[in-house]
Order: sequence, then C-alpha cells, then structure tokens
Amino acid sequence: MPKRNCSTGYDIDRESQLRSSFAGIPRVWAQDRACTEGMGPVMNRVREHLGPSDVAIIVARRTLLAAARALREHGATPPGLERVASRLALDSQFLPKRLTWEQVAQQALGAIAAPVAA
Repeated sequence: MPKRNCSTGYDIDRESQLRSSFAGIPRVWAQDRACTEGMGPVMNRVREHLGPSDVAIIVARRTLLAAARALREHGATPPGLERVASRLALDSQFLPKRLTWEQVAQQALGAIAAPVAA
C-alpha cells in the first residue's frame, strides 16, 4: 500500500492548497489516486431518469456500450482507436539534444491535430 492513500488523506497539505491553486496533494499519481478512489463504488443507474439536457451522456454511454459489445462479440476495434494509436505514442523516449521537451511536445501535438487523409 502506498504511503499516500485514503487512510493518510493522501498527505494533503492544506497550507499549500490555500497559497496556490494546487490540489495540495504531492505527486500527480497520488492526486489521480485520490480522484479515482474518491468516486466511490460504481453506481447502479437502473432507476436513473435522464432528460433532454443529458443527451451527451446518453450518446456517450450508448457509443461506449456498442463499442464494448462489438469488441466482445466480433473482436472489432473501437471506432477511432486506430487513428489515435497511430498518431500518439505515450511511451518513454530519448529527446534529441538539440530540442527541448517543449519543442518535442509541440511536434507531437501538431501531428495529433493534423487532419487525417481519407
């Protein structure tokens, strides 16, 4: 069990939190863990009543469920995944000495934002 966890309050630093717009939790992984664990259990949404303002939620859920079923039943790759995977490499890499990490990131973001040839 990591030192920064729910039982230790993720070592939140309230003073730091007040001085800046910082979460107060040191280290990004601990912030992510706090957000994930803080959501609680998966909710049963059987009795949920969505309305017209929830159309985006409805469409997103239907799309995700359809993609999950297609993957399970037919081994189909979820829509758009090939394009994203081919354009974005989230692995570690050695940076050329002549470039800063900001320049490398800008090049990567430019590649992602470039339109896809049909």
